[in-house]
Amino acid sequence: MAQARRPDLIFFDPPYFTKKEREYREKAGAGTPPLSSYAREDYMGFLEGFFILAREHAKEGTKMAFLNADWRDFQSTPAAQEDPDKSITIFDYHRLLSQTGWQTTHRIECPLSTERLTGNEVQKMQEKRILGTVGRTLLIAQRT
Repeated sequence: MAQARRPDLIFFDPPYFTKKEREYREKAGAGTPPLSSYAREDYMGFLEGFFILAREHAKEGTKMAFLNADWRDFQSTPAAQEDPDKSITIFDYHRLLSQTGWQTTHRIECPLSTERLTGNEVQKMQEKRILGTVGRTLLIAQRT
């Protein structure tokens, strides 16, 4: 029996927690809820399981490119009132990668166009002192 080839690179761009829950729900099947509808703990548990499984099936030195962004309730909560215990930040993803046997070697910022925010959205954010984000972070990690 031929041995399965193990990857050199895994590119992982998972659903962004609840950011796109409505769009993901429309695409999900009746018996398969979208990952973005999970509770925070279940979402992070899914990612932990994925990182462990990916490590088990990768060879030493395999790279993982993990693309995601901080998740906060930034669309409706003033920055001073945000609860850090309810957020998921790139620091959480980095910690999870490390705990599951991946060593982060690079952090690359991937800016998005500011045109994705309408003038009304920007005005509301300014009035309510809400922080927004116009980028994603790419973490490059290596299987140890």
